[in-house]
Amino acid sequence: MEDAAPHERDKIIIRLLADTGLRAGELCGLRAEDLFRSDRRTYLKVRGKGAQERLVPLPPALVRRIDRYHRARPSDADTDRLFVGVRRSIGGGYEALTPSGVLQLVHGAAERAGISKRVHTHLLRHSFATEALRRGMNPVQLTRILGHNSLRMIERVYSHLTPDDGYDALIAMLARP
Repeated sequence: MEDAAPHERDKIIIRLLADTGLRAGELCGLRAEDLFRSDRRTYLKVRGKGAQERLVPLPPALVRRIDRYHRARPSDADTDRLFVGVRRSIGGGYEALTPSGVLQLVHGAAERAGISKRVHTHLLRHSFATEALRRGMNPVQLTRILGHNSLRMIERVYSHLTPDDGYDALIAMLARP
């Protein structure tokens, strides 16, 4: 899907949703100053449901892409939000991207990529969480990254993992020194 996106902004958004599990509304609320750097690590300061803040880790390659996008972003944007529309508004500036705009760009990229299944932003969140669990991420860490208050949501929504997933996670854990 990322390759099928027409703009670098859209490619970054798809990668960000897929690699972090952010909700569309959380992504739209991001500002440049929400990139939090500590030592050699970068996190996004995300404001989630109920105005809760959390730090979401970012892969270094994605941080570089976001930095490049931010430097090339239109200087006459009407907002401090990180992601803005690709076209000027009626007032002549660039407005903040909305959750419905994110949904449209995800639908469009999926269609251009030839994906016949209905793809939406929350599907990328679910895919991120499922893959994180399959690769052995600690459910408590995943709960924090996703912005849930308890493990209940993880248990309820991602219970479709197979016994093979559990076996693979256990073997991988035991193989670590």
